Amino acid sequence: MIEVIGIGNILFGDDAAGVYAVRELSKRFHDENDIEFIEGETDIYYCIECVQKLTSDDLIVIIDACDFDKKYGTVFTERLESYDKYLREMVESHEDSLIKIIRRNFKYIYKLYKLWT
Repeated sequence: MIEVIGIGNILFGDDAAGVYAVRELSKRFHDENDIEFIEGETDIYYCIECVQKLTSDDLIVIIDACDFDKKYGTVFTERLESYDKYLREMVESHEDSLIKIIRRNFKYIYKLYKLWT
């Protein structure tokens, strides 16, 4: 199973890019039985419930809008461990983020990801 999670706040325009991307992808790939599209929005605890279902045969893709010193509109992929330096520096309006919780509480996801790279 591939889980694609779109996160962001739909009330803040471009912050919702992940949610809008998941909506569009789910329309295009609605016949695919092995892909689950999740509109996580800002509900990180719902997203965590979805992540907890992962097994060693699953892949998780998180789509989010963020500012990582790239040109606006740039689409890029990163390994989870590459976010660690940003997480230490990040100032957020809420205390936790999905990536922070995954890196702190679900260390096995990194190991699963390493199997595929």
